Amino acid sequence: MDAPWAAWWAAPGPVAFLDETLDALRRGRSVVLGLPLGAPPGLAQALEAEVSRDSLWCWTAIAPTGPATPMSTVVQALWGSTAAPETLLGLVQAARLRNRVLWIGPLTTEPWPPWRDWLLAFARAAATLPAADRPVLCTETRGLPRTDWPRVDPSLAVLQWRGRLDGLDMQLWAATLLRGIELPPFTGRLRRELIATLAGADPLLAVHLRDETIPGLCRPQSTLIGFAAARGWHEAPPHTWEAGVLEQLTGEQTLHLAALALDPAASASAIAEHLWRAEVRVLFPLIETLRRRLIERHRAQLRVPVQVEGRAPIIHIEDLELGHLHWQLRGRLGAQRAELLAALHRARNALAHLEPLSAEDLLGLLRLLDKTDLWQPAGGDAHR
Repeated sequence: MDAPWAAWWAAPGPVAFLDETLDALRRGRSVVLGLPLGAPPGLAQALEAEVSRDSLWCWTAIAPTGPATPMSTVVQALWGSTAAPETLLGLVQAARLRNRVLWIGPLTTEPWPPWRDWLLAFARAAATLPAADRPVLCTETRGLPRTDWPRVDPSLAVLQWRGRLDGLDMQLWAATLLRGIELPPFTGRLRRELIATLAGADPLLAVHLRDETIPGLCRPQSTLIGFAAARGWHEAPPHTWEAGVLEQLTGEQTLHLAALALDPAASASAIAEHLWRAEVRVLFPLIETLRRRLIERHRAQLRVPVQVEGRAPIIHIEDLELGHLHWQLRGRLGAQRAELLAALHRARNALAHLEPLSAEDLLGLLRLLDKTDLWQPAGGDAHR
């Protein structure tokens, strides 16, 4: 299915970017938007939807093509073969452009140079008119280094996509992509977190990972390499933000995982770290909750103090760790609960040592998490 990009642009980070753009337009400033190569689609549609809510504005999209000058491109789009203004001042003063938002783009490195100066000249010419009447430009650029952007001017805002996202945006997006897919509760939670973490700051990679099962997400190398090929990364791409390789998420700068996957030796540790992060976020709270539930259900069978080498003795039952529970409750639990306790103990030890669980161990643990009665209120057979 096609990705629901309208939902992406409704996430908190993207919405803040849209709002900043709209605020500049409402103040009568033209805007240049700087995005990396491979940025998510749907920006123009999201902005057009917001502009259309204002009855004073009219939206016109112009796609630059061929070697035509910026002036002739805009005039051709608005007037065709009929008589049209011949000067920039005549253009911005034309009644046809009153209260009009002209969407230009996307512009990449090749057609950019003549547009850079023209956009600033247009914005300055339009600024001679009252803010309520002037036309404004909203221009999307992709893959331009910051040194190529136009100068910031009272009449022209330059807004960068970099640093606009955090982990919540990607988690919400992963949840949106998985909506409608029937999954057991904990399997769905882990798949969502794995997709969000592996995708980094790239919602298109999240779409690429959407249909992967837990084993596929735990061994994502071939999927990542396929994504890199689709993006044209057949060898190590430049490690820059504008190339879509250097990412920034929640203030942390990282390299795109698909770009790293082109070097299997270098990517192994990075993939393992991403998997570990996702598993810790989902599993650690569940493991701790079940440790406490096990103590509640089996308090009468547990004993303290417990001597711990190199540490003070454990004197409170609530402080017993999974290893202690596993030791003290051996032979006293039903088969299902004993299997769960052993799996929790193994998972806790692996994650505490910064090791992601294997796909097989994850599937086994998820099966037990979905089946256990420990999520239910206390009562019934405590040994089940």
